[in-house]
Amino acid sequence: CSSDLSSVTSLTEQLSDYARIVIGDGREGLVDALEDWMRSGEEARISASLEVARDLRLVELRETVASLLRASMREDAAVPEVYRSVPALRARWRIARRRQLERVLRQLS
Repeated sequence: CSSDLSSVTSLTEQLSDYARIVIGDGREGLVDALEDWMRSGEEARISASLEVARDLRLVELRETVASLLRASMREDAAVPEVYRSVPALRARWRIARRRQLERVLRQLS
């Protein structure tokens, strides 16, 4: 699990560096790409795109993040497969994701 975290951290750092470069060419393409990642269903992409949106204060993504937050509160919300079989891990992951989404949404408001 710690190697997964370091992979996500590395992906987030690489994405942040790239985003800072391309944002000069316009926010629209970056916002579209990050929104695609947020909706991809891939844990690493979702987490990295949320952090980049927060860091760069991409307010255009506020509604997408709010939608993800609402979805995360549903009982049948998607949970990565690795956490599904252990109720305690599933609950901890859901809390962590909800906190991340709340943190990002606060930054974008």
